Amino acid sequence: MQTLFEDFSERFVLKKLVFVNSAGHCFTEIDIDRHLAVFGQNNKGKTSILNALKLFLLPEENLKDCKNKFAFRDSKGGFYSGRESHRHYFPDDFSFIVLEAENRHGAFCQILYLNKNEQGYGRVLLPQEFDAIRKLFWQPESSLNGGLGEKAADASLKTVLDTLKRLGGETLSDKKDIRQKLFYEGEYNPEEGRFCMLPFAGGGSEREIKAFRSLFQLAYDIGANEKRTLPDAAAAVLEGEKQRANERLDSDLQDIL
Repeated sequence: MQTLFEDFSERFVLKKLVFVNSAGHCFTEIDIDRHLAVFGQNNKGKTSILNALKLFLLPEENLKDCKNKFAFRDSKGGFYSGRESHRHYFPDDFSFIVLEAENRHGAFCQILYLNKNEQGYGRVLLPQEFDAIRKLFWQPESSLNGGLGEKAADASLKTVLDTLKRLGGETLSDKKDIRQKLFYEGEYNPEEGRFCMLPFAGGGSEREIKAFRSLFQLAYDIGANEKRTLPDAAAAVLEGEKQRANERLDSDLQDIL
């Protein structure tokens, strides 16, 4: 039986995470397409690096209702609020998080930035690798900071957004656009599938997103004392295998388990 994520690893790759004045980082690039160990003291942002993937892979536009949308946990097992999370990832106008990915149509970047909406963030898709835009954010050839480089001299949100647009970037304005671009593969149409990250059969329907959210969260909650995640993930697996609407399960898996 075919599954929702058949052959996913062969066609879709998450390659790099970049933080620019975000999550406590001045400028950090992390390769995520290989095994990686992150060491550091508690409360120094290790978990928030991985949590940032949720911002890219879930079709949201703001951090309101953050617990239900993203479930960012604090060190005590509770949840960060939307305002706390927003300040952490987007502290000012020159805060960006970039995800470089690749599908069968080529490499591309998804760039998140602070916008004017309450607890909001914008999203731009660019059909190029991060190497093409690194100098918009950081000057690696500078001798400052121990030879690690410095912030781009003329850096501003407007400069970055204008340049991304000139390079072919597409700004996503609502959830419908996000779902269409990120979850519809367009296997035989490169333009439709150029930015696909998760190839959902239904193009990212509410049911598909709910199932994926539960499965994705399971990876973060393993080892945590969270009773709800496993039943939700089990239900998601069952739902993902359904072929017809009349096969869908409406029972509460918490009661069953």
